Amino acid sequence: MNFKRKLWWAQHRTDVYKYSTIILLFLVVTVSIICFTYSKFSTSNEMTMYETTVEPFIKNDYFIASYIDSEW
Repeated sequence: MNFKRKLWWAQHRTDVYKYSTIILLFLVVTVSIICFTYSKFSTSNEMTMYETTVEPFIKNDYFIASYIDSEW
């Protein structure tokens, strides 16, 4: 590096750090949003969905039980 570039870096070091931090934060947020939306809204054929039937609940009916192979 020549002297003029070293001098510019020394004078603008805080600005460079500030802008690089903002750009890095923007990139991290953008990548995380892309990853979240891809994982949230993407579908694949690897997982099999199982359909089960459950009896309708009555109002104020709180019932916790294991329901396996169509049996209680």
